[in-house]
Amino acid sequence: MGTSLRVLCAVSWGSGWPALVSLLAWLALTGSAQAWRPNCPTCGYGNSYVPPAPPPRYTTTFQTYTVPVYRPPASSFGSSGGRGSSYGGSSYGGRAYGGRSHGSRTDGRPLPESCKTRPALCEAEGLRLRDKGDRNTACDRFEVGCNGKAARACAWLGFCYLEGRGRPRDDAKATLHFGRSCDLGEEAACGLYADSLWHGRGIRQDQHRATGFYDRGCKAKADWACNMLGVALEQGRSGAVRLDLARDAYRKGCDLGQADACRNLARMHLAGRGGPRDPLAARRLLDTLCTQKKDASACDEARRALTQAPGAEGEAARRALRQRCEAKDAPACAQLGAALRAMGQDAAAAALDEQRCAAGEGAACGAAAWHREQTEKRLGSKALGLLAQGCERGDGWSCDRLGRHHLFGEGAGRRREAGLAALARGCDLKAGSACDAAAWAHWDGPKGSRQPDRVRHFAARACEVGDGYGCLTLAWVERAGVGGPADLKRAAAAAQRACTLNRALCGDHGEALLVGRGVAADPAQGRRLLKEACDLGQAEACRMLGNALLHGQGLPADRPAGLALLKRACEGGASLACLARAEGLLLQGPGPEAQAAEAELTRRCEAREGAACTSLSWLAFRADTGLKHDHRRAWRMAARACQLGHLMGCVNQSHFASEGIGARADAALAVRLARKACDGGEPLGCNNLGDMYEHGRGVPLDLAQARRLYQQACDRGVGVGCKGLGDLAAADKGQPADPTAARAHYRRGCALGYAKACPLAEGKAPADAAPRR
Repeated sequence: MGTSLRVLCAVSWGSGWPALVSLLAWLALTGSAQAWRPNCPTCGYGNSYVPPAPPPRYTTTFQTYTVPVYRPPASSFGSSGGRGSSYGGSSYGGRAYGGRSHGSRTDGRPLPESCKTRPALCEAEGLRLRDKGDRNTACDRFEVGCNGKAARACAWLGFCYLEGRGRPRDDAKATLHFGRSCDLGEEAACGLYADSLWHGRGIRQDQHRATGFYDRGCKAKADWACNMLGVALEQGRSGAVRLDLARDAYRKGCDLGQADACRNLARMHLAGRGGPRDPLAARRLLDTLCTQKKDASACDEARRALTQAPGAEGEAARRALRQRCEAKDAPACAQLGAALRAMGQDAAAAALDEQRCAAGEGAACGAAAWHREQTEKRLGSKALGLLAQGCERGDGWSCDRLGRHHLFGEGAGRRREAGLAALARGCDLKAGSACDAAAWAHWDGPKGSRQPDRVRHFAARACEVGDGYGCLTLAWVERAGVGGPADLKRAAAAAQRACTLNRALCGDHGEALLVGRGVAADPAQGRRLLKEACDLGQAEACRMLGNALLHGQGLPADRPAGLALLKRACEGGASLACLARAEGLLLQGPGPEAQAAEAELTRRCEAREGAACTSLSWLAFRADTGLKHDHRRAWRMAARACQLGHLMGCVNQSHFASEGIGARADAALAVRLARKACDGGEPLGCNNLGDMYEHGRGVPLDLAQARRLYQQACDRGVGVGCKGLGDLAAADKGQPADPTAARAHYRRGCALGYAKACPLAEGKAPADAAPRR
């Protein structure tokens, strides 16, 4: 087993399967808070996005988890001349259904009456015509029957569109007719409709709804629907993870003869998921697949399951493995180590790992180092030596762990160049977490060592090799324009891939859908994804959803629910959620809770937490909060936040210096602070600096420079920057006016949530059509 996650191999399809199944090829699953900004175009905000630190994921590397098996369903509507799938104890290949005849003959002889007068006969007539090769007329008959509310005719019409034979291929129409058939009571069609929902084929992907339809299919004894129901329940696609119910669903599917359900049930028995470990039960299931389905991979898995079983049989299997291992059979050694570890014999497995490491197996070196670290509660010299050997021998995980130690370890263990080299080697070996760690190491290094191009390179590589956290890092890189131009669409695509790879990482994609950042807005789906990630323990997702509810961002405002989620996120370790909740309590107005929130922000600011100082600055600037309206305090807090490196504090102080709020107006200082924020990666600073260049405040008037800075802010998701571009395009400033381009910029600003751009995008004057400064 080693360090890799094992995905069970696919079962080859027998030649007797319906031809139609090939047309239902299984589609692989394709699947930060734009912080709330005040209405002032040039003001800062308290909850600016901070990219997450790379989590220490190495601790679970050697906990083997096999993912569920996904298969295309054996269509319950099989080919009329082929072998139909088992459905309710009957073959449903277009000739028999539930033990009842169709009420008509489909052997080529004339039907007793036209399907135009009896729609239920249209299916049989259509199947007869299809067998003769007249697919166009057959689909016409199915359509007549479907219009007459014949459920199975609707399903066959769906296949006409799905196949693209007899009708132009159209996934949306196929899904529509599968759904209609389901509504008319055809449970097999419910399963087909569920597949479309599961994959987003011709309809927006919604695995939560798909689970309900799979449940209906399973209750109607559709074996493949039971398997998919188990997959959905095991992975929490319908909400909470329910391993016990997943095991029951797999058992039902297996009892009905579904091979993948048997395989998934065996995996759960073997891993002790949803119930006690039972290697013997797993072996019995796999032996059945081996003998009855002639599945070679199941035969191998059955032998491996036996090595983990208690009793004489298991001991004999382990003895045979040990003999092969002593004969230098590396796969046998790895299998023996996995069996020992699964049985709780960690010390024996670790000793075997060290023997394998000495024999030159890199993955065994990493496993031995991990065990030593867990036993000694520290990464000692022996474990470090094992990691170095593992990395040298091609184990990416060993390189990752070694690189992190050199970068973040204590005392003499810190060696930046050695750490970067180890992470780079791990990344070359396709260890995604090493790529992700390398990206952050090139961003968060000592002053002057930041390399944005390397950040982008390693983040892209991490996502490419399938690391979900790396995809989130890439999403941030693309959104912030690190090492290249910002691109919200590519950022959204990276966030969606992270969600596909790990449902717990769907928060970023959910928020993009919520506000329409780089993708078409879909608040309902965005909220579902955020809730799912939050329920799976991701505090950042709870924070995003809480912020959205608190401020009505893409959702109807619900302050109590938002505050409750922010409290949950704060307790889960999301520090920005603590600040957001304190701000939310202060926005309610004076009171005991507001006093406690102010004390919390003050404590954090005094503890050199720049974001807390920024929050105090913004709240003191406003006149409608539970904090005393005090422009001098707003200035002091913004200055402190900026000194502590929180760029939004610099944005706020720049605005105060420009307007003379809390201190004497100083245009030169305002320019310096806005440039500092912009150069540091805060797009609102770029917008403010562009405004200064547009109007010649503190800098020479330069419309080309203003346009470049507005573009930079707009590309990074700041709607007011897009409006600035629109204003320049609409006016005859430096170049001919271009109303078409102006409206395009306004539309983009509106899509990014800047409300004042929305009426301009529609050609209307804004409600506060005061002259722009």
